[in-house]
Amino acid sequence: MQEIEEEIAREGKNSVVVVIRGAARLTPKALKLAIKAAMGALKLAALPLKAPGAVKKELDAYKNVEHHGKQTVKQLARQNKGLQSIEVNDKNIGDFNRVARKYGVDFAPYKVKGERTYMVFFKGQDADALTAAFKEYTSKEARKASRPSLRQKLSQLKPRSTAHERSSRPEPVR
Repeated sequence: MQEIEEEIAREGKNSVVVVIRGAARLTPKALKLAIKAAMGALKLAALPLKAPGAVKKELDAYKNVEHHGKQTVKQLARQNKGLQSIEVNDKNIGDFNRVARKYGVDFAPYKVKGERTYMVFFKGQDADALTAAFKEYTSKEARKASRPSLRQKLSQLKPRSTAHERSSRPEPVR
């Protein structure tokens, strides 16, 4: 132990002491964990200490980063580009998200409490892109509505299949 203290005194700041307690013998796994811990301590020691004001500036810079795509209303409002909104049904919000991302619209969906609708806020400058996205979205919805459901098709085909099965079966031999 005294040898280690003398070596630390000689080396100064560039040394790290790793003490492993509770180990009867040093296994490869314990040694690996000790080395990882020492490397982490060295990396932390190499980082420069910052004044509290510098940390606050970095946080402010992070907050003011301009986000793109889906985001919160707060992030969108922070960009000061003028907000506009539209109303979208609860069922259709997933489809709308997909189309809005495709057109590169910055938007923020906000669920209206007590109702099954979303208010979708977007930048005023994205209005043209949003109208194109909304046209595509409504055309997809119209196509979905015009197609008959699979259950309806199956219910129409079911009587035909039972009649076909009866006619195609051979008579049982008695």
